[in-house]
Amino acid sequence: MPPMLRWGLALTLYFGAIVGFLRSASPGSFCGYGGPSPGLWWGDPPTPSQQEYYLHRRYYDSLFLAHYLGAGLFLTACGAILSVTRLAKTPALPPFVSGAATCAATLTAAASSDVGSLMGVWRAPLFLLHDSYSPYFMIVVLPKVFLPAAIGSGLIALGRTKRFP
Repeated sequence: MPPMLRWGLALTLYFGAIVGFLRSASPGSFCGYGGPSPGLWWGDPPTPSQQEYYLHRRYYDSLFLAHYLGAGLFLTACGAILSVTRLAKTPALPPFVSGAATCAATLTAAASSDVGSLMGVWRAPLFLLHDSYSPYFMIVVLPKVFLPAAIGSGLIALGRTKRFP
């Protein structure tokens, strides 16, 4: 298998896993008296009624999915670029260093997004400065957002060290 195809498939799998974990971490809600609301949204989210949602289900599902795809693309860029950009003429990063750098980059981006949102510069979901600091949120939800990117980055770096043909 040519190396470019192998890395393209690895990045596609990485991106899909990240989007899956994001949807699992922040799935949105569906109220009994209203329609669904997205879990991850920048700006003012649409709030369709149940009837509107069921009449235009594909439209709203694709609209809600677009923001997960954007966040997944950002996390993939943070994780994979740190691992793959060194493909040229330099040795690969050690897997742990690559994973730690990805985790630090995503946490920094989340913190800056939270600060910008709290200062009123833009409207974005709060990750680290969320009002709910329940143990469930801190132990289950946040690792689903940040750890898959870091682990994937470490796996890409591990594959990059040519230990696996």
